[in-house]
Amino acid sequence: MKIKLFFLVSLVGSLVFSNCGTKTNPEEAQQKAWEEVMVIHDEIMPWMGELNSIASKIKAGLEVETQTEAVSEELRKALEALEAADAGMWKWMNELKQLDKLRADKSADEIMTYLVDQKAAIAAVKAEMETSMAEGKKLLELLSSGQNPEQQ
Repeated sequence: MKIKLFFLVSLVGSLVFSNCGTKTNPEEAQQKAWEEVMVIHDEIMPWMGELNSIASKIKAGLEVETQTEAVSEELRKALEALEAADAGMWKWMNELKQLDKLRADKSADEIMTYLVDQKAAIAAVKAEMETSMAEGKKLLELLSSGQNPEQQ
């Protein structure tokens, strides 16, 4: 038991002392947080073309006069979700403040808070894009196979 206690105390002590005198450079932390935000952005940016392609196909489906009102309503909902996801991405990109600008205007804590918020915001945009694209694709697949989406 004493050996386990000694080992535990030694481990905790070494962890505490290994961190003593080591401070994270605020600019390094900011850069890391910025890069985490941009990883998500860079992952989903290429999806914009596919999102718009799905939206165009759904618009074309709305122009088919033989669609029932229920199917047309499903198409409208899917199109609205795709357009909202597209608008969300554009809004996020247009409002994003560059790191250099933030450093000129904000404290280190304010910058980190902003970057955490932006990571959450772009993650929400990603989720909205994923969901709307998946629903749009599913709807288009059902229509192209001759199935009725209102029965799904």
